[in-house]
Amino acid sequence: MRGGNRRLSGMICCAGGCILQIPGMQDGVKWYIDLVRQAGCEVVEKRRIADDTQSALDQPLMKNPQLFADMANAQFSSMGIERIDWP
Repeated sequence: MRGGNRRLSGMICCAGGCILQIPGMQDGVKWYIDLVRQAGCEVVEKRRIADDTQSALDQPLMKNPQLFADMANAQFSSMGIERIDWP
């Protein structure tokens, strides 16, 4: 692409994205995975992520950070890693 005619199509940043790989968690994050797929289709078809899709993607993956910390600690514990305390 030449010149300064570039524009950001959208942004997908997923804090806590490790949840997407935990067996048994896929059902709880299916909404997010579906939105990522939708965003990909929008970029292909419209060259940008629709505002409502972007807004939904900007939401936290988990609404309860303590629950996230507990699940992460259970996963880490199963791998022999010391637990992480939530503030």
